[in-house]
Amino acid sequence: MIDYVLSRRLTGGDFGIAMMSLGDVEEPASCPIAEGPLVTVVLSSYNYADFLGQALDSVFEQTYRPIELVVVDDGSSDRSREIIEEKLRSASIPATPVFQENRGQAAALNAGFALAKGRYICTLDSDDYWSRDKVARMAAFAERLPDGGVYQHQLARHSGGVDKPLLLSGDLAAIWRTLGTVNLALRQDVFSVFVPTSGLMWRTAVLRDIGPIPSALRACPDAYLTRMACLRGPLYSNPEALGTWRDHERNAGRKDRYGFDKFWLRVIMPVLNEAFAREGEPVRLVYRPAAVVMEPWRLVREALSRHRARKAKRSADRE
Repeated sequence: MIDYVLSRRLTGGDFGIAMMSLGDVEEPASCPIAEGPLVTVVLSSYNYADFLGQALDSVFEQTYRPIELVVVDDGSSDRSREIIEEKLRSASIPATPVFQENRGQAAALNAGFALAKGRYICTLDSDDYWSRDKVARMAAFAERLPDGGVYQHQLARHSGGVDKPLLLSGDLAAIWRTLGTVNLALRQDVFSVFVPTSGLMWRTAVLRDIGPIPSALRACPDAYLTRMACLRGPLYSNPEALGTWRDHERNAGRKDRYGFDKFWLRVIMPVLNEAFAREGEPVRLVYRPAAVVMEPWRLVREALSRHRARKAKRSADRE
């Protein structure tokens, strides 16, 4: 039985706080396909030997073909290399291992992407795992929506529940461009709408176009990939939970050095602003928490403005 999660489609004119209505519920993806274009799985590994075997098995057990695996170990000091070598000896699909010195997850993903041969790339963190039909369902989903910049699916939490009760779909870049200045203290509703790495998929051509990921992103490289890929096409969200994300004390986001204040604001936000400028995009990220106080008044003004516009239109139509 599938647990369906609400999904909402955004358009370039949708700037308010994301709200849900019955008309916003989308159907899940079409039935999975057993065969289709080659899909590459890039699995990045670093010191998660306790979880790595299950992650690898969940790739080997995929029902979809053709599929290939590139697993990049970023200088693990535990038993990760031994596990990778052992698992790959009996792999049921083409699998390429890469062992490199520790340089961070951006470097690991860049190395994996460089070896990918598939039309699509799915990413998987070594502490997460997928359902057996994840690739089959996401391949079908993407084939129906070939212009996507980013594809994502719901993730169940290992501890219970789901990662994001509301998944959004639509042209996010159009919203960012219209806003111009995106205050992260206010507009997480249109900027932080992505699931973790293990629920993401891209067209390989898009990743080639926006890469490589800047080396400064030793953690959270998906922050760059998702936002830059949205400049190349819409975000499409499949509300089916097709994998499991482990929320545990060793997650990078739980570490103070990679938290919002020290890493998002000081590292990720400048990297994204530099990338937006390089692309010639009229988008700039800021963090101004004081604006939160004025946000209710802004929303009231916008609502009144829309009401006046509708009233004026009705009057014009009657004349």
